[in-house]
Amino acid sequence: MRKSLLWSLILTIGASVWTLWSADRASEGLVAPVRRTLKATEPQVLFAHEAPQASAVALAWPAHWAAPEIASAVRNPFDPVAEPTPKPTRAPIVTVTGAPPPPPAIPAVAYRLVGKMMGADGRPVLYLQRDNQMVEARMGDTLSDGYTVESVGASSVTLIHTPSGTHATLDLPEVRD
Repeated sequence: MRKSLLWSLILTIGASVWTLWSADRASEGLVAPVRRTLKATEPQVLFAHEAPQASAVALAWPAHWAAPEIASAVRNPFDPVAEPTPKPTRAPIVTVTGAPPPPPAIPAVAYRLVGKMMGADGRPVLYLQRDNQMVEARMGDTLSDGYTVESVGASSVTLIHTPSGTHATLDLPEVRD
């Protein structure tokens, strides 16, 4: 340990012992508390340890002060207070004039039925072409435009546009020999 830390520790312990010893000596009456005499114009201040019992003390107010009137509490200040609920208000009535908006536009069927064959599970597999892309679909599948394959016939396929409920029929191309 460094010498400076050792000396600091010794001095701290010494100061603590001296403080405790001098406190014991003060209680023996060697050190007396100093009291100051008040002038008649100065207000008298009593500390809690100097005051007699509260029932025996009558506070003297200066003559130009009104005596305080203290009323009993109306409620317990520590009880929680319920927030008042706001009264419900009616929504303003708005009148809309004009024609209703048109129904959403149904996208045109962008698919072309290229072919059909039976799958390994016995269900027909449809081959649809959209732009230059081939799409494989089965009955019940939903295509990217919102169309669902509703039924598969011998020479045509029926699609239903799910949001609007409109039907579209795609025919198989004729086979050329």
